[in-house]
Parts: sequence; structure tokens; C-alpha cells
Amino acid sequence: MRAFISLILGGVILAAGYFWYLDVGEDVLGIVAALVMAVGGALIVTAVAIWLDVFSPTSRKLGK
Repeated sequence: MRAFISLILGGVILAAGYFWYLDVGEDVLGIVAALVMAVGGALIVTAVAIWLDVFSPTSRKLGK
């Protein structure tokens, strides 16, 4: 469930940053829009990591 929430939230933030960048263009606020897109992408990568950890937990591989 956490992975799904992170995936949806990341996709929404990524799309919002993309449309914000299209609206702003090459301006100083374009850097802020790029940072917003980076946060959305990071949430998507986090969702993939959580999903992969569910199917192959690293805690068992480390002997915990």
C-alpha cells in the first residue's frame, strides 16, 4: 500500500512540475519546477524500491 501511495503521489507531483515548467518556460522559476519534478521522480523510485523490498526483503539477506 505504501508503494502504491508513493507511486501515485510521485506521478502527480512529477506531472505538476512538468506542466509548471511548460507554463514558466526558461526562467528562474524553471529551476524550482525542475526541483519539483525531481521530487516526484524520487517518490516514484522510492515506490519501486518499496515494491521490490516486499518481494525480496533485504533484511533476511543480511541475517537480521
